[in-house]
Amino acid sequence: MFLKLSIFVVFLAVLLSLYIHYAPLSSISRSHVNWYQRGSYYRLPSGHDMFYVDSHPNTRPGHSPVDINKDDVVLLIHGFPSSSYDYSTLFTALQKRCKCRVVAVDHLGFGFSSKPPSYNYTMSNLSSNLLSFLKSKGLENVHAISHDMGDTVLTEALSRLEEQGKTSGFKTVTFTNGGMVFSEIGLRLGQRILLSGYGEMFVEKVPDVFLRLFTLKQLYSIWSKGGDEGRMKLESNEMLDLLEYNDGNKIIHKLSYYLKERSREENERRWFATLSRLKVPIKLCWGDGDAVAPVKITTELVKRARLRDAKVEIMEGIGHFGMLEDAERWMDCVLGEELLV
Repeated sequence: MFLKLSIFVVFLAVLLSLYIHYAPLSSISRSHVNWYQRGSYYRLPSGHDMFYVDSHPNTRPGHSPVDINKDDVVLLIHGFPSSSYDYSTLFTALQKRCKCRVVAVDHLGFGFSSKPPSYNYTMSNLSSNLLSFLKSKGLENVHAISHDMGDTVLTEALSRLEEQGKTSGFKTVTFTNGGMVFSEIGLRLGQRILLSGYGEMFVEKVPDVFLRLFTLKQLYSIWSKGGDEGRMKLESNEMLDLLEYNDGNKIIHKLSYYLKERSREENERRWFATLSRLKVPIKLCWGDGDAVAPVKITTELVKRARLRDAKVEIMEGIGHFGMLEDAERWMDCVLGEELLV
């Protein structure tokens, strides 16, 4: 009897150790909570809540006004599968360096925003949400800085404004590493699965533990080679913690729909045409160590969208997540002469 009990106890101990090692975190970290406490919610016309963080002193009770240029707003637009938390560690430094108002948002389905399972996470809807937010907050003279999927959200927003005959309210536009030319994307295995007809089945059938491990491996592959491995693992895990918050990982196949939209030639032609007619300065800040959005995308984008006056800056030795890998160099690049003080 004692032997059987001992074997059972050992078996439970092994299971527990495996769970502790592999299972997703059951709660978000203290740094996530700190970021959440800095933010607020905007109720979208759809009834869903969009999380955002705004450095403007009027949005933070108990804080006195600071020296800011109220005419300039830096808008940070995150990508997939991350959130505004990507910018959390450099948010205050960014405000101090440009002496301007800084705003970061979470798209629906990401971070602390609502994650309705039945929502259509199209570029049309996500860009409409962004424009609704900007209008509701009266944000003009916006310096938009986007990343990854955010590049497509921003481009769709610019296209919609142009088609509606409205002034954009954007002062400058900066795109950072993202799949803006679909044919040049170095698609990861996970992206290929999500693009296929098996994406939903893959998400539903694969246990959460293994789905997380698989996604982590995909994220590791797009950081620069030879970088800080500990930082890479920490940031990637924190990214997935927020994706899993309120079951966002259960709808990852829907959140990746932007890839299908990006793959359609008619969409790319429309987006390229919009950028070619844009009347504000365009800048491309690109890490050259990115396996999923390689630096060749910049040359192809300039050529296909006829961006003759666009500024292109290449950040050597930086991968897909420039704001996480080297915040100082990333800020130098995206702020540029227009905002850097």
